[in-house]
Amino acid sequence: MFYALELVWLSILGHFAGDNLSLLGWIGCGCMLSSMVVGEMRLSWIVNTTLLRNLVSRAYQLIELYVHD
Repeated sequence: MFYALELVWLSILGHFAGDNLSLLGWIGCGCMLSSMVVGEMRLSWIVNTTLLRNLVSRAYQLIELYVHD
């Protein structure tokens, strides 16, 4: 995970060295960091939520309708 966050670490260290990122650059760093955190979360925690379970079951129902037609 440390190597995947290389750009984020470089931007933070660059900020302390006097190099400033634009707002869009910081938003990009935040997106990369949050995607790594979400990617490391347990998938079972995400799958066990009721809303996601309902969406997945509805998606399977729609796929079955289109496949069998």
